[in-house]
Amino acid sequence: MAGGPTIDFVPGRRDSPVCPREGRLPDAKQGVPHLRYIFYRMGLTDKEIIALSGGHTLGMAHTDRSGFQGPFTREPHIFDNSYFIELLKGETEGLLKLPTDKALLDDPEFRRYVELYAKDEDLFFKDYAESHKKLSELGFTTRQSDRFAAMETELTSLRLQMAHVMQQMVHVTQYLGQISSMASAPALSSFGASTSTSEPSS
Repeated sequence: MAGGPTIDFVPGRRDSPVCPREGRLPDAKQGVPHLRYIFYRMGLTDKEIIALSGGHTLGMAHTDRSGFQGPFTREPHIFDNSYFIELLKGETEGLLKLPTDKALLDDPEFRRYVELYAKDEDLFFKDYAESHKKLSELGFTTRQSDRFAAMETELTSLRLQMAHVMQQMVHVTQYLGQISSMASAPALSSFGASTSTSEPSS
């Protein structure tokens, strides 16, 4: 009825005897670093973060549950790519955009996927289905493979976090280089002025 992609489902997951601790899902009031922290530790990529964010195309927020109120799209009962289209429009009367939604446009890599999905609904459906399946299978293992699956997930999470750290280091290095160039420019100009030749006096 709502439309959207077909998502593969694997039965047989063991039920947990306890509820997961708080903080497993992102805080809607936070920004890009928080989103990456939450999802990277699950072994999810930037593309998967944006694809899963597109789930906001369905439903709406309620004040008594989240502190926010309203739908994210004009048709909150239809699963399509309108979440990304509306996000690129900016503030729209009657539609809700959480701080975590707006943050998707602040990061170049995140924004790239927002723009892709706004243009290509089929691509969004494909990536969402794959990301949803991956998310639903986190921790889903047989008893024999529990240890190896946990190690693989942890290694993937560490690799993604290290990649993010390296990316931030590159940005810092570039920024310091710009500051250094700006600081040296006046000095060079002054040096040139002080060493310019003057006409000999007659």
